[in-house]
Amino acid sequence: MERMIPYTSEEERLAQRMGYEEIIKMNLHNHSTFSDGMFAPEAIIRKAISLGLNYVGITDHYLTRKVRSMDNYALERYIDAMTEFRDKYSRDIRVLAGVEIDASRERTNFDDMRYDLLNSLDYVLFEYVNDDLWEGMHLWELFDIVRKIEVPCGLAHNDISRNFREIDYDALLNVLEDNGIFVELSSSPRNSKFSRPYYRFAMDFFTRLAKTRVLVSVGTDTHTNIDEVGDISDAVAFVEEIGLENNLITRVL
Repeated sequence: MERMIPYTSEEERLAQRMGYEEIIKMNLHNHSTFSDGMFAPEAIIRKAISLGLNYVGITDHYLTRKVRSMDNYALERYIDAMTEFRDKYSRDIRVLAGVEIDASRERTNFDDMRYDLLNSLDYVLFEYVNDDLWEGMHLWELFDIVRKIEVPCGLAHNDISRNFREIDYDALLNVLEDNGIFVELSSSPRNSKFSRPYYRFAMDFFTRLAKTRVLVSVGTDTHTNIDEVGDISDAVAFVEEIGLENNLITRVL
């Protein structure tokens, strides 16, 4: 199955006309009352509009025992609700629907997953991939799951410098590219160490990524503070510093 082919020359020209400033104004990682977030999806969407974002994604937890999360029945209702919001706010912002999946077989029942529902979303995030501290499955195990998903799949708030410290970055980027897996830049304080986001500890990885077809997204993992919806400035600065403008996932969503 062919996945996440980067934009063609025609799409590149379109992206250039849109302007980099338009496609970077994204927050594709927000939790709502459908799982463990404090705010309804519509409140998050309206906040994103007020802050001038062009893309907002709701990514509630799915089938994990770690936190309050959606089962398959709730996921169906979630998809219906997000479709309504996408239509309602289409003139103001691009509303995207995703989920976040805990990559631990101890906490997530992968056998119960409805791949037909996942394939009706815009993208899927996986947290704790290759993270031994959280007993997350190794990246190679994730491939068997990702192959069943037809929409873009990404690594959520991953501490690349720690979780993949024993893997050659060029080899890692090759397998991410081959499997169409994108990487999230999470500017949330909860996804940081020494008061710096995880991605700033993996400068070499992202410098190499800029020369590949691996894509990146921006998100804040919003849960309890709705102002975090617009807190993307450091991630935007990082994109500019490293030269990741051509790797933005909003070029293909």
